[in-house]
Amino acid sequence: MVAISEAGIAAMAEAIFAKPGAAVAEAYSAPERETLHFHSATELCAYAARLEAQGASHVLLAVHYPDTGGHFSPRRIALDPAKCCGLTYRYVCKGWGVIRVYLHLSGGKGQS
Repeated sequence: MVAISEAGIAAMAEAIFAKPGAAVAEAYSAPERETLHFHSATELCAYAARLEAQGASHVLLAVHYPDTGGHFSPRRIALDPAKCCGLTYRYVCKGWGVIRVYLHLSGGKGQS
């Protein structure tokens, strides 16, 4: 899998927010944390840079545009504490018309 460059992330973020009304969030929240929502390409780029600096291999987003109809909302899901180091929940963004965006980061531990 080819990693996306910082310029590529910036271009993708600009494209996502080019259409007004985009709702953009983490596809899955960190365990026992609220879902992060992004309101600009700058916020999204900063998030990707922070994850990459922490050694993450990817960014997984949920994007929804109003004209796709339906809805977009984070839903709490239960985790098995015995299998998740004592963690009990996280959020997943679900809804009709949700677009998943996967960005493979260049500096992450999971690099191919």
